[in-house]
Amino acid sequence: MSAPAGKRRIDRVTDPTLLERLSELSTPDLRSLRDECREEESRLSYHRRLLQGRCDIVQAEVERRGSGADEDLQARLAAVLSDRTTTRGTPRAVSVTTPPEDPERREEDALVSDAALAGLPDLDEEGLRALVERLTDGERAISEQRAVVLRHLDALQDELVARYRDGRADISDMLSGA
Repeated sequence: MSAPAGKRRIDRVTDPTLLERLSELSTPDLRSLRDECREEESRLSYHRRLLQGRCDIVQAEVERRGSGADEDLQARLAAVLSDRTTTRGTPRAVSVTTPPEDPERREEDALVSDAALAGLPDLDEEGLRALVERLTDGERAISEQRAVVLRHLDALQDELVARYRDGRADISDMLSGA
């Protein structure tokens, strides 16, 4: 592959020079990068959904405390998590598998860990606000990365289609696994 050795997948698929280099990449490299984009998009979507759910939970706790309601958060958990009725962005196929752990993403994994939610009842108002801010910032960062990955995925797919259409690539190579 034309990416420098040792680069993480997220770095390869979000490389700002990738779109400029599409015509220089071999067809197998294009397919490989496209597949990496798909895997990375799946991982980012998974973490984004986790962050959104955690943010909804923490926000519900903030609202519960503000209203003075006696009902605890656990009793409302199903309603809180099912409240999100609309989605944003372009519809894509959803992967239902849990991405493998990645040691290079410990910070991101810590943000979506259950430990942050386990201590929720013990947090004061300032702690709750800080947690909401961290979760929201994390979700925003993942969404921004995901948008880049999706743009690159679309460009890679478009380049592959163009190559097959105009004969620069042979479909039989793809079908034979070359």
